Amino acid sequence: MRLAHLQIAETALRELDGSRDVVWKRDATVDPAMRAAVSRFRRDWHLVAATHFQRVGAFADALKFASAAIREFPDEAVFHVIAGSTFEALGSAASFDNVRAFVGLSGDPDDNTQEALRQATRAFERALVLTPGDSEARIRLARVHVLRGQPD
Repeated sequence: MRLAHLQIAETALRELDGSRDVVWKRDATVDPAMRAAVSRFRRDWHLVAATHFQRVGAFADALKFASAAIREFPDEAVFHVIAGSTFEALGSAASFDNVRAFVGLSGDPDDNTQEALRQATRAFERALVLTPGDSEARIRLARVHVLRGQPD
């Protein structure tokens, strides 16, 4: 069952998208402060939603919001860390087979684990390209390497 606040927020984002598209197309001189405010709201919403769903174990929803954020804000390392840590959790917990299937990891559980860990590796590596000093990404990447049997 979807949460009511999630449905309301998704509706608000769709409306915001529609309004933004109409305004942006109609007037190329839209106030830069308005554009920045809309962008900040969208970034913050994706951040809150992705971290909330990750925290409560709703990994498919966490990945949905992290992926949307990465598409919209590809240079924000935090979203790559969220995606990576979600895949890390999927790759390190054998009890999540049903969640793995839901997020597109199906078949052999060992293959699922390795694919989740490969995706986690890619996400953490991207975060470190964007923010080389990100200690969380660095520590999590090291843990994923250990889980993959590649501790070096």
